[in-house]
Amino acid sequence: GSGSGSGSSSGSSGSSSDEELPQLPPPPASARTRPAGHASPPPAKRRRAAAAAAASPAPSVASPRGRPASASPRPQQQHAPTTVKVQISQRRLQPQQQPQQQLRVAQPHQRQTVAVNGTPVGFPARSEAIWHAVKDATDADGRVRSELFVALPSRKLYPDYYEVIQRPVCLNQIRRRKYHAPADLAADYRVMFANAMQYNQEQSVVYDDAIALKLVFEKEFLRQFGHPAP
Repeated sequence: GSGSGSGSSSGSSGSSSDEELPQLPPPPASARTRPAGHASPPPAKRRRAAAAAAASPAPSVASPRGRPASASPRPQQQHAPTTVKVQISQRRLQPQQQPQQQLRVAQPHQRQTVAVNGTPVGFPARSEAIWHAVKDATDADGRVRSELFVALPSRKLYPDYYEVIQRPVCLNQIRRRKYHAPADLAADYRVMFANAMQYNQEQSVVYDDAIALKLVFEKEFLRQFGHPAP
């Protein structure tokens, strides 16, 4: 009987020991006891460690693009405006220098003058202008002075004229002749006026006409050729 009783008691104790006990939460960190092998460092060592930690740079946090967050952004490169240098010629534009014209006195047969109609003409036209100036000259009353100078006197009416005058000259002869120099032209006009003054008496109409026509000739010759008659 004793054997069975002991067996039952042992069996009951064994069943009770197999039951799980509820687990208690771990004690707070402050209540935990530090193992004896990890003693806290002395205060001086802790101060040196804190100073070293403060002096060491803080670990940089990587930015989303892979650069450290503490790093300042790269300044954007500003492109200077491109300037194009245009070389301008330093030569100054000077007013066109005209060659100095030398005043040359042209020969009478080369001088270009203005005729009565205003057109530059040559020697024959100038001679013609002189001839018309002498032939068309009038006195104060409008009388043509050259009426007795256009043609030579009649040999039948004035035979003595050709005995006195050695070289007869009239306006018609001067117009028909071809002169090559103004001096030859002026010589015939002077002979014509001198013949009239030689054959006629002083203060006669023909004598006065010869003096007046000579003045007209000198004036027109100067206007056409630019110099007095030789």
